[in-house]
Amino acid sequence: MSFYKFLFTLTIIFLFSTCAEKPTEVTTLGSIYGVVNDESNNNPLSGATVSIPEIGNRITSTNGAYEFDELEEDVYSVTASKAGYVSVTEQVEAISNKNKEVNFYLRVAQPAQLLVSPQSLNFGQTETSLQLTVDNGGDDELSWQVSSDQSWLTTFPTTGTTTSETDEITVSVNRSLLDVGNYTSNLSFTSNGGDLAVPVAMEVTPVGLIVSTNALDFGETESQISFTISNSGTGELNWSISTSDSWITVSPTSGTITTNSEDVAVSVERSDLTASSYDGYISIESNGGNQSISVSMIVPDFPAPTLNDPYNITENSMILAWSVITHDDFQEYRLYRSTSTGVSESSTLLLSTTNENENTFNDDDLDDGTTYYYRVYSVNNYGVAVGSNEVYATTVMGIGDWGLVHTFDSDVYLEAIHAFSDDNIWVAGYKWTNGNPETSIIYHYAGGSWIEIIPPNIGEINDIDFSSENNGWAVGGTDGWDSEGGVLYYDGISWDINDNIPAAHGVDVNSADDIWFIDNSQGGYHYINGNYNQLGLSGWDIQVEDDFGVIITRGSSTSIESYIYNGFSWVDGGYITYAAGTIFGKPSRLVMIDNENIYITLQGTSKGGVFYFDGSEWSTFWGGNYDHNAKGIAAQSENSVWFYGTTWINWYILHWDGNSVEEFDSQGIMNDIHFFEVQTGWSCGGNKVFRYN
Repeated sequence: MSFYKFLFTLTIIFLFSTCAEKPTEVTTLGSIYGVVNDESNNNPLSGATVSIPEIGNRITSTNGAYEFDELEEDVYSVTASKAGYVSVTEQVEAISNKNKEVNFYLRVAQPAQLLVSPQSLNFGQTETSLQLTVDNGGDDELSWQVSSDQSWLTTFPTTGTTTSETDEITVSVNRSLLDVGNYTSNLSFTSNGGDLAVPVAMEVTPVGLIVSTNALDFGETESQISFTISNSGTGELNWSISTSDSWITVSPTSGTITTNSEDVAVSVERSDLTASSYDGYISIESNGGNQSISVSMIVPDFPAPTLNDPYNITENSMILAWSVITHDDFQEYRLYRSTSTGVSESSTLLLSTTNENENTFNDDDLDDGTTYYYRVYSVNNYGVAVGSNEVYATTVMGIGDWGLVHTFDSDVYLEAIHAFSDDNIWVAGYKWTNGNPETSIIYHYAGGSWIEIIPPNIGEINDIDFSSENNGWAVGGTDGWDSEGGVLYYDGISWDINDNIPAAHGVDVNSADDIWFIDNSQGGYHYINGNYNQLGLSGWDIQVEDDFGVIITRGSSTSIESYIYNGFSWVDGGYITYAAGTIFGKPSRLVMIDNENIYITLQGTSKGGVFYFDGSEWSTFWGGNYDHNAKGIAAQSENSVWFYGTTWINWYILHWDGNSVEEFDSQGIMNDIHFFEVQTGWSCGGNKVFRYN
C-alpha cells in the first residue's frame, strides 16, 4: 500500500469515529440521533444532556453522540444542554422505519450584562415622569437595583431580575417643594452585570397665572359660561376666586395647578333681579399673580310672579298660588319644589304650563311632618326664566304615626339611638362590607343636619346612653363575629375609647359617676365614684334605677335567666322557660318601668316574643312562637309600651295601651326606640331614622 493510500484510509476512519453511528438495524419504529457540538470550534461535547420530556435523557458519549430509538410517530421537543452553554431546543418529527439525524451546536453562555436605555433623562420644565428600560446583554440572570440621592427624584420599581425580557422603570420628579432653578442628579444602577449611572436634569420655573379671557358677556339669555386657568411655571399654582355680586357664582372657587389646567364654570342668576343691565367682576388671586374678569348681563323687561304662602295644609298636601303674568312675551310658568332652602331650576319640577291664567297647584304627594320649599318661574319667548320669591310650609305630622325622617347610605346599619330633643339626636351602629361590621359609626343630628363621626373602632355598636348632653357612653363588639370590641366615652367634644372595660353589649347611665355595663361573654361592670367593680355576671342587657335593677342573660338553650339587684347585690330573678325541647335564641332588650313592671324581648330561633315580670315571677306577655322574633322594646308609661321585630318575612311595630296590642305600619327595620318625652320618640334600624308623634 502506498503512503497516500494509507493516509486516505486513516482519514476515513477518523471521520467515522467523530460522527454518530447510525442504527445498524432498521425497525418498524423511528429514531432520532446526532451529535452535540461546541459552536465555536465544532468539536463534539461529551457529557451533554439531550432530553425529550416524555421519553427521558441521554448523556453524550466522548464523541458527543446521542440516540433515541423505538420512537412512535410524533413531533418531539428535543433539548440539548450543558453547564456553561446556552441550551438549544428543536422540534423533531419521528417517522416509522426512519432514522432522523439532528445535530446540535451549543454556544458558550455569556455572563449577565446590564444595559439601560436611554443613557440620560431630561425632564425640562414640564415633564413629571419618563421611562427607562433595563435589558440583559448576557445569558445568565441579571439582578439589578436603582437608587437616587435626591428626594425629588423617585423610581418604580427599584429592583428587578431579567434573563431575556425587558424591565420598564418609571422615573418621576416632584417640583412642588423646590425653589426656582436647574436641578441635576444621577440614578445609580448596581447589578451582577455591571454598574452605571444615568444623569437626570430638570428645571423649576416660576409659577404664573394664565386666564383664558378677561371678559364674559351673558347677554339676555346665557346662564353659564366657562373659562380656563393655567400655570405658566413648573411649581404649584394656588388660586382662589371671589365675585363682586351675589348674582355671579363660580365653581370651583379655589384649586391647585401644576402642569395641568382647570375649567371654571361661571353662572348668573336673573330670577331675583329687576329688568336692567348688570356689570360685575370676578377676582382671581394666586401665588403667580392676580387677574380680574369683567362680567356683564342683561335682565329683560319681563315680570316675575309673586308666590303666596301655601294654604290648606294637611298631612300630605298643600296648595300654592301666585300672581298672574300678563305680558306679550309670556311663554309658561314653572313651579319647583325642594326639601331645603335655595329652590332653583335644578330642583324638582312640579308644574309646567303655558296657560297664563293657571296660577294654582295642589301638591298632594307629600310626607307628613316635613318642610317643603317652593319657587315659581315665569319664562318668556326667549327662554329667560325669572323667579319668584321663595315660600315654605310644613305638613301636619300624623298623630300616632311613625314617620321616616332620614335615610343614610346603604352601607350604614344602626343599632342604637338616644334623643334629647328633636334637634339633638345620637344614633350609632356600624358600616358594613359583605354582611360584616367594618367600622364603628356614630351620627349626631344638630342644627338641622346629620354630622358623621368616625370614633375609635369597636366593631358593631350595640347600645348608647347619656347622663347629660356632655356625658355619653357607647358599647359594642359582643356578637362574636366582631373583630373589635370595647367602650366609647363622650366628653361633650369627642368620642374616645375607654380601656378600662372590654367588649360590652348593654350600658345604663344613671349619672356621670354611676354607670352599669353588661356583656354576654366579658361580664358586667359597675362604675361608681371613679372605680370599676366587676359584677361576676354576664348578660345581654341591664337597667338599674336607684336600688333596683335587672340583668337578662341566656341560661341555657331552653331558658332565659334573670338577675335582680336589691340595692346591695345581684340575686337570682328566675327563669323564663317553655316546654321541654324548645330552643331559644337570645335576649335582645329590656325596659323597666318600676320594680313591678319589667318587659324583655327575645329573638327566638324557634321561640321569641315579649315577657313580663310583675315583681315576683316571669310570664309570657305576647308572642312566644317562631314568628315572633322580637328585637326591642320601649315604654312611654305603664300603659304605653312599644315592641318591635320581625316575623322573618315582614317587620312589625306593636303598641300596648294597657288593654290590647295594636299593630302599626313599619317603614323598615327598627332596632332601638327612645322617647325623650311622653308623646315624642325616635327610632333607628338598618340605615333609617324614624320619628313618632
